[in-house]
Amino acid sequence: MNANDTTPVPGTEAKEGPYTMGAFWQPKIEGYRQLTEHEALTINEIKSLGRQIGIMCDSLREAPGIDQRWLAIGITTLQTGFMQLVRSIAKPTGF
Repeated sequence: MNANDTTPVPGTEAKEGPYTMGAFWQPKIEGYRQLTEHEALTINEIKSLGRQIGIMCDSLREAPGIDQRWLAIGITTLQTGFMQLVRSIAKPTGF
């Protein structure tokens, strides 16, 4: 399979059911459970906020007088926080 191949991986075709969102069906991933639609929507909200914060951080990289070391630390801390929010909802069982 190459990067330009659009053939679906067997078992990932869109299916009808209580946990389908649009035309996407997620195969089982070890250590993860099936999310409810509410959980998935909440995670998507968190991801959207993360993208907005990322855009702001990108603009700070270009701002004069910004301490880039502290900016990098702040970005890493924010990324960690957003990851922790997502994990609090997804509740993966593994490391």
